[in-house]
Amino acid sequence: MTATRQVTYILLTFAAIIFLPLIGSYIHHSGVFPDGFFDYPMLEPKPKAPFSWPIFIFIALGGFGVLFFYLFPQWFGFKSLKNSRWFTLKRLVFPYGFG
Repeated sequence: MTATRQVTYILLTFAAIIFLPLIGSYIHHSGVFPDGFFDYPMLEPKPKAPFSWPIFIFIALGGFGVLFFYLFPQWFGFKSLKNSRWFTLKRLVFPYGFG
């Protein structure tokens, strides 16, 4: 890859980092940014949303699903290997000082 192409990709990446969130905010606010939107640092925090049990349960169930997927793959149609050791381990010789 040439240096010019690398610089172009880096500049496009920086432009995307800057402009994609700006475009998303523009769409979210219907083209009219609220007063103080571009003030930095924020002078007062936004009010915190209350705890949502449905969202918590949904995320917890997803986490348990991933956990069960890793712990019990046969439940999801994966078959265990007949010969699970497809490589051989050589005996390691430790130096005398390791005990």
